[in-house]
Amino acid sequence: MTPSPTFAARATKLFKDLALALFNATMVLIIVASVSAFILLNKVDTFSKDVAENAASAAIGAVGLNPGQMAQKLDDISTSISDLNGTLKARKTSTTALVAGESSSQEDMKIERLTRQLNEVNLALNELVARKSLFTDQVIEKTGAVLSESLIRVRDCSPADEQKTVTAPSS
Repeated sequence: MTPSPTFAARATKLFKDLALALFNATMVLIIVASVSAFILLNKVDTFSKDVAENAASAAIGAVGLNPGQMAQKLDDISTSISDLNGTLKARKTSTTALVAGESSSQEDMKIERLTRQLNEVNLALNELVARKSLFTDQVIEKTGAVLSESLIRVRDCSPADEQKTVTAPSS
């Protein structure tokens, strides 16, 4: 017959088992917290990109342009600046005599076209600056609506496929 373990031996084994269980539970909580933090950061990143995209689209749309037109205008200006820069560099580095009348008129036309394009963009940007407070209010309203809808979904534990699209209140 083997002697039964003493109280001290049983208590020591109990504390070792409890410490191991506590360590395991802590590791599981750390893993769950890490995964939750990763998911939350991804949601925040996606949300911030959506808000920035919507705000930029609303701002450009309020001026009377769609984002595609504004991007096209900026691309045209960039191309014009590159062309003019190339022409001016060629003229500067050219060692042969240029026909002053032709090159000057071509450069003048390029500069005039570029000035017109820059004036259009400047007007659009001035309009955006003038409507700055309106855009801020719209972004805050839309952000508040999206956040409140997200919190309601979290509270109700509704699945992602039942998400509703939130539209900002029209002013």
